[in-house]
Amino acid sequence: MQLEFSKTKFSQFEIRPNIYSFVGMCYLFWKYARFGVCDANIFFCFTFALFFDSIYLIIKCDEKNGGNMKKFLNAMLALCLIVSCMFVLTACGGDNGSGKNYADAVAGKYSGTVYESYGSGSSEMNTTVLDIKKDGKFTLTMTTVRDVLTEIVELNGSMVVSKENKVTSVKFDNFGKVIDSGNVYMFGNLIPKNQEDNSDMASMVAAIEKIYAEMFKENLAFSDSYVLFILGENIQILYKENTQKLAENTVLRIFTEKETNDFEKSLSFDDKLPVYEADYYLVKNTEFNLADETMKKDLIDILSEETVVIKTDYYGNAEFGGLEITDVEGFDLTTAGSKTATIKYMNQTTEVSKQVSYIVVESEEDLPRNQVKDFELYNNNKIIYLNQADSLYKQGYRLEYNTFGDSSSKYVDINEINCIGANKVVNVTGYDNTKEGYQVVSFEYRGKVYKQAFFIYNETVDPIKNISKVYECRVEISRPENTVRIVNPELTISRMSGATEKATLTMDWAINKKNLQDYKDGDQILFEYKYNLEGKEYSYLLGVRVVINET
Repeated sequence: MQLEFSKTKFSQFEIRPNIYSFVGMCYLFWKYARFGVCDANIFFCFTFALFFDSIYLIIKCDEKNGGNMKKFLNAMLALCLIVSCMFVLTACGGDNGSGKNYADAVAGKYSGTVYESYGSGSSEMNTTVLDIKKDGKFTLTMTTVRDVLTEIVELNGSMVVSKENKVTSVKFDNFGKVIDSGNVYMFGNLIPKNQEDNSDMASMVAAIEKIYAEMFKENLAFSDSYVLFILGENIQILYKENTQKLAENTVLRIFTEKETNDFEKSLSFDDKLPVYEADYYLVKNTEFNLADETMKKDLIDILSEETVVIKTDYYGNAEFGGLEITDVEGFDLTTAGSKTATIKYMNQTTEVSKQVSYIVVESEEDLPRNQVKDFELYNNNKIIYLNQADSLYKQGYRLEYNTFGDSSSKYVDINEINCIGANKVVNVTGYDNTKEGYQVVSFEYRGKVYKQAFFIYNETVDPIKNISKVYECRVEISRPENTVRIVNPELTISRMSGATEKATLTMDWAINKKNLQDYKDGDQILFEYKYNLEGKEYSYLLGVRVVINET
């Protein structure tokens, strides 16, 4: 038995904060805003350009001042980017309705520490503390100790929390000050290190602050004893004061195949990435029997490979890992379609059930990873000239394509077997060899459509295939007289038979003429050459450069 489904998965969970990550985050928000997921996110659609330019300038300025603020911004970018993707904007909602602040329900001090080691032998300790008062006022403190340097960033503000423990609004008190300066110490906080003042960017900082407030609001999600926090490259759990750390192998979040793909897609500018409609995709197998232990084990192995979790390590910190599925129920691969089933896995020492959706497809080529991505008719011609007597399916044309999972080129021949026979795989529409003239022919293959312009002609006629001008052909306008002449006006008209004839370009053919005094050097004038074929009039356009001669 062969079980197959999409292999799209996280290749690497280490997300490095940078400008490009931020652009991807903004693009994510724009896409959600466009489709009306949340009114709050519409704000990002209008502030994208300003924020991108602002953040870039600020980071570049900060590089001249020791990089203190750059690290803070990077951390904030990573926080806003990754958490937003993980929670898929589930915290969306604006006003809490009643106007009452339920911050007392989440009040407390949350903290966490992550250690990093580097190949050079140096190490780094990152400690994050989020202190929330009952009235919603909060302090976010991020401390980084690396070798002899200690960097401290402290951000103050206030938040409003709904009855459902969702943050509905955020306001910072010292955002501008944090960006302009910071506290950096050497040798365990003993020796202050001076920081130069950055240039005044008050208006720019104010715009950025509004955006951070919106993102901060959308990305905070509380549990009873902790909050998941993303700081730079590290996933941190900030534990509430006086609460016990979670035991090793506590599952915090599951990424199914669909959720993994959605995460990767949110960080990409490629609109051609596949769309997942279910948690998993499997290939139809009429012999599948869940009661068969071998088949069942194969299915469990595949699902485990394609599922990623955030769980706790020995120290109670968060880490990415694979999901060890213990059992499956309700899977049926004998028929195609959308279905639901149950997977079971261990959360610490307890077996947990999770309902998942899956789609059974007819063949491997229907899997998301094998869907056609880029697609075109393999030729270099904008228009293909085809004699009426010559069959479209005997010219050696072929479609070139690649898939999401394989960028190498693949081909399918445009022939009678593939396009006409009982086993055809390409649907051709718009082609009629009984009619002469221009035709737009559509080639549909595996859900993708490519359109190609054809010119169908009778063998008794000899249509124009191309009209070319001399390389030095130009329109000269002399100033101040504003006289005009065409230099090198000779044209070569090429027929399908290979025969050629000459013509002379004249200003009478110009179709976008304007007053001569309005032309500038380098402008282009379009000329239209008209000809008749089988009672129909056709046009051929030529562009000619304008040259101004000042006398």
